[in-house]
Amino acid sequence: YQSRQSFLAWWDSLAGKMAVGSFAHRQMDGIYEKLAYLLENSGIPSNNRLVISFVYDQFPLAGTSTLPWYTVLSIEDVLLRKDELHVRLFSCCDQP
Repeated sequence: YQSRQSFLAWWDSLAGKMAVGSFAHRQMDGIYEKLAYLLENSGIPSNNRLVISFVYDQFPLAGTSTLPWYTVLSIEDVLLRKDELHVRLFSCCDQP
């Protein structure tokens, strides 16, 4: 119980948010480059912004969390599915 409480206190703190943000930024650089290349060559208007919400762990509704120009990624997605993420993200952008 106390371990869970400690983790949640860290996760909700500024330090936790900075750690996750830094991790995501470092891991996603190559993915963003591949996505930008796909978008530039697709003819999709670039006036939209893709919103990505990061979550700590997978959740049962993860497959339904992709909407036009919005998706949810877990840390596991970024670490274990890195080679295919640009395709998943592109599919979010390829919608009206």
